[in-house]
Amino acid sequence: MDNHSLIAQILTDRAAKLSVNATNETVVIVAHGTSKNETLFAGWNASSASLAKKVKLMLRHSKGVNINDVRYSFVNVNATLHPELALRTAVEDVSTTSNPIVVPLFISEGYWTNTKIPKLLTNLSYAYPARGERALTPHDNVPNWIEVTAYKEFTEEFGYPAVQIYDGEKLVDITIEDVGKYHGEGEIEICPCVAFAFRSTLRAFSEEELWDGIPHRSDVKIISANPSDGHRMTFEYILNSTDDVVIQSPTDIINVTADNYVYTFINKTTNESVTLRVQEDIFPERFFELRTKKKLGTATPEEKKALKLLWKKLLEKAMYKPLDRVFEEV
Repeated sequence: MDNHSLIAQILTDRAAKLSVNATNETVVIVAHGTSKNETLFAGWNASSASLAKKVKLMLRHSKGVNINDVRYSFVNVNATLHPELALRTAVEDVSTTSNPIVVPLFISEGYWTNTKIPKLLTNLSYAYPARGERALTPHDNVPNWIEVTAYKEFTEEFGYPAVQIYDGEKLVDITIEDVGKYHGEGEIEICPCVAFAFRSTLRAFSEEELWDGIPHRSDVKIISANPSDGHRMTFEYILNSTDDVVIQSPTDIINVTADNYVYTFINKTTNESVTLRVQEDIFPERFFELRTKKKLGTATPEEKKALKLLWKKLLEKAMYKPLDRVFEEV
């Protein structure tokens, strides 16, 4: 799991629940670590440092919790080489300037979360999750992580599913890389909009009764509520047409919301259709607010970093979550 953004979100949720006066609080993530192997410890250190940065950005700009800082520490660490990373030392140091919120980074609760960590922090004042919230499980992002990781590994091994469509008598296989190259004008550029448009087409074309099998380009019309180039160019490439792609957006490109991620696929021969919407829980909290601020040029450098993190998180879900957990039929 390492420093995956879905794991960072779990730690963010745990910390946000404990925050009372954020500007006077510092989160201290505590991981297992190792005191015997410095090569392995380097991995623990790098991963935990990355997680701490992500949690700080998510707390401040996704959760709206203006936390003072986020640090990390370990239960097991060579105190001679890394004294500042020992759990008790880190919490004592934080306590001199702010109130510590200690959040464990363990897969499940047990001896480490319920006995060892509290014992190491005896006589110190700190906030700590209640039982049932002292580990990564249970949390929705654990199955989310399993889904996206497994599907990503699968597609890397066997290839990403292609959109199939007839062009006259010829059956055409269109890959997401093909669309990404068209969108990037020669360079493969796959953004969340491209991924949502491509996968919504996969989902819509799976309705065999609507198309009587694999659809023909001449039979398909797509109406999109999203004005982005990623959506428009993906649909146009798949249909090899600009006339049969209609953008009916309720807003402009700057003020896009979840309501724009709606697509209607029409069989022009029968006039039957299917409308798909991206499920709202796919989008990170405050994603659209940060996106709008960046488009308007009012985002701070840290807000831009937070948006980039949330953008990558959204792209991974758009690319690799199961179709029935990305789209709902309207």
